[in-house]
Amino acid sequence: MAYRHRDERRHGLIGPWKRAYRLVTPERRDGILSKTSAAATRSLELETSVSIYKVLVPLDGSRPAEHALAFLPALSHFGELDVTLVSVTDFPEDLLEIVKTEEQEREHNLLSTYLREIAADLEKHLGATVHAETSRGAAATRILETAEATSPDVLVISTHGRSGIARWHRGAVADKVIRGAQCQVLVVGPKAMEQGQWLEAEAVPPFKQILVPLDGSDSAEAALPAALKYASQFASRVHLLQVLPYVPLAAGFWETSDTLRHAVAASGEAYLSGVAEKLGETKINKCVAIGAPAIEIEAYIKANDVDLVVMTSHGRGGFARAALGSVTDRVIGSGPPVLVVRSGK
Repeated sequence: MAYRHRDERRHGLIGPWKRAYRLVTPERRDGILSKTSAAATRSLELETSVSIYKVLVPLDGSRPAEHALAFLPALSHFGELDVTLVSVTDFPEDLLEIVKTEEQEREHNLLSTYLREIAADLEKHLGATVHAETSRGAAATRILETAEATSPDVLVISTHGRSGIARWHRGAVADKVIRGAQCQVLVVGPKAMEQGQWLEAEAVPPFKQILVPLDGSDSAEAALPAALKYASQFASRVHLLQVLPYVPLAAGFWETSDTLRHAVAASGEAYLSGVAEKLGETKINKCVAIGAPAIEIEAYIKANDVDLVVMTSHGRGGFARAALGSVTDRVIGSGPPVLVVRSGK
C-alpha cells in the first residue's frame, strides 16, 4: 500500500487539493469574493458567521480519492466547515484468516495515521473542525453508518481510488453510497479536477455554470432548490436541460420527421419556460435536445463549460437511475462533479 509520508505532502505531492487551500484560506477569501456582487458577499459573510456546514469525506489513502478534498474550500462558502474524514479497512472475504487479520491491523494503523495527518492539514489550511474515523468492515456499509450518525449536509466522495489487493473497488462503493445515503452526495469523477484549474488561476469562484437535467417529473425537479442554493452562493448561471427521445415513425424505424421534431422540441421548451417562470430567476438558460440522454448531457456540459451538475436520485425514463446508472456514470466521467439530491420518492 502506497501511503505517503507527511514529508511528501509538504513537498506538494499530495495532489491538487492543497493548492486549492492556499487560494481560498480565510485570509484570501475576500479577494476571491470581490468578483461576486456586494449583496452575495454580504449574504455569504452573514451565513458563514453563524452557521456550521457539516461535510463527510470517505478516503482510502490514494490521490484520486483526495480529489474530493479540493472542493472543501468551495463548500466553506456555506458556513464554518465541520469535516468528518472516514476510512475503512476493507478486505476480500476469501483471504486466509491469519493473513487477513495481520494485513487488516497493519492497514488500519496506516489509515489512522494517514487520516490524522490529513486532518491536521485541513485544520491548518482551512481552519476547519476535523474529525477522523477509521473502522473495519464493508466500506459502503461503514460509510453509510457514519453518514447516519453524523447527519452531514453533504457527503463528498470520489469515484476512483487506489488499486491493489486492499482496494475499495471504489466505483462499486461510491454507487452503494449514492444509493443509500439520505443526505446530498457530491460525486467527484476522475476528470473533475481538469475543470477545477481555475483554482490555481484565481480567475473566478467555483460552480459558475450549474446544469440541472430535467425529464418532466416532479422527482427530477426536486434538484432545483439545491441548484438555486449553489447559484445564490456563487452568483452562478443555472442551465435547465431536457433531453427528449427520438419518436419512431414506424415500428423499427427510429427516425423523427422535421415536423414531429419541432413539435417535440416546442413541448419541451414550453415545459422549461414554465419551470423557469416558477423559479423567478433571471440567470437561467433553457435548452431542449433530442437524442440519448447521456450523450446529449455530456455534449451540453462541454459546450457550456458546466462545472457542477445537480441531479436527483430518481426520475423518469432515462433518469430513473440518476447517479446509479449509465446516464450519471457518463456525466461523472465527462468532467464536473455531480451533486446527487434525494428526491424523497
